[in-house]
Amino acid sequence: MKTYIKLTSAVAAASFLLGVQSYGFVEIARGSLTAGLSARAEYDTNIFGNNTSDADTIFSFTPDLRYTRAVGKISTIAVAGVNIIRFNEADDENSEDPFASVTFNYDAADKGNARLSIGFARSSQADDTVLDRLKSDEYALDSMVNHFYSEKLGYRVGFGTTISESKTNGFNDVDTYTVSLGSVYRYSQKLNAALTYSFRKSGTEDVDTTLFEKPDSDDHRLTASLEGEISPKVTGQIGVGFSIRDYDEGGSDVAPTLSTGLNWAAAEKTTVSFNATQDFETTSAAQSALRFKTSLGVTQAINAKLNLTGSFGYEHATYENSAVAPADNGRTDDSFIFQAGAAYAFTRYVSANAGITYRDNQSDAARADYERTIVSVGVSARY
Repeated sequence: MKTYIKLTSAVAAASFLLGVQSYGFVEIARGSLTAGLSARAEYDTNIFGNNTSDADTIFSFTPDLRYTRAVGKISTIAVAGVNIIRFNEADDENSEDPFASVTFNYDAADKGNARLSIGFARSSQADDTVLDRLKSDEYALDSMVNHFYSEKLGYRVGFGTTISESKTNGFNDVDTYTVSLGSVYRYSQKLNAALTYSFRKSGTEDVDTTLFEKPDSDDHRLTASLEGEISPKVTGQIGVGFSIRDYDEGGSDVAPTLSTGLNWAAAEKTTVSFNATQDFETTSAAQSALRFKTSLGVTQAINAKLNLTGSFGYEHATYENSAVAPADNGRTDDSFIFQAGAAYAFTRYVSANAGITYRDNQSDAARADYERTIVSVGVSARY
């Protein structure tokens, strides 16, 4: 443990000194290249996210490069790096997780906009849906075009895919493909209304179909939304609708859906955020799940250098049968999540943070009935 502490301390000090001494942009193809360093130490009372409650201290070090470019109507952001994770006791959970992404944005002002994002990330974390630490390679593509053919009316077309390749024995790959088509009405320069239909196909691999039916499905979703400045001090999106999940093996489920995220500038230095989502999911444990999430958070700027944050969240999830985790079949979870944190900017380029997250997961399945607390400190620099 002492070795890890010394290593993390050295990394933190190096990040601090690099940030204090310079902030050197490298100009490449009319864009800017910057380098980032971050170090983090945390104590996790339940590293597997289940009722075994195994605790450990975890250290991570994340170097990255970021390229940004904005020329005319097109902007580009590209990021690549690696998250190096080391456990004090659970050495078999150590990991080096690379990540990379590139996003292109096209802004045609009153005529609309377009976005294309492509990314890869290796994930190593406790997954509350499968109640275990899960390692996977995540590939994602997301695109959207909004075009106004008149002053008030327009349309949108989108396509996205996520491919999750499990690296943990006993769990499944999950692939999803989504296409969407909608109409947009420009209520004002700062507020749009939209009606969008989405079709999503979800599939799993390596499921033992001799035990349970596969959760592969086709989802049909219709959403009505308001997007932009809801009021002079409230911005974001309010989306409500319903979704029909048709299973390939037969049968269907219907549920209301939510996609809401709002920010309220309550005072000069105070921002209140509210989020609420509900949708179907397909898990790596070969389960179909319906998950509702909501949270209320506050960010308070104490001064130009110090910010405090706090939030409270609630989740409700129901899970169908699973060939991977039969003991959890048909389980229902209610989760209560509390988070608090602080961030301090030493300079324009170097900052430190500390936080605590507490989760109380209540379930009718014994393995999913647990508590988890994570306490963390970190430092980061970009130059």
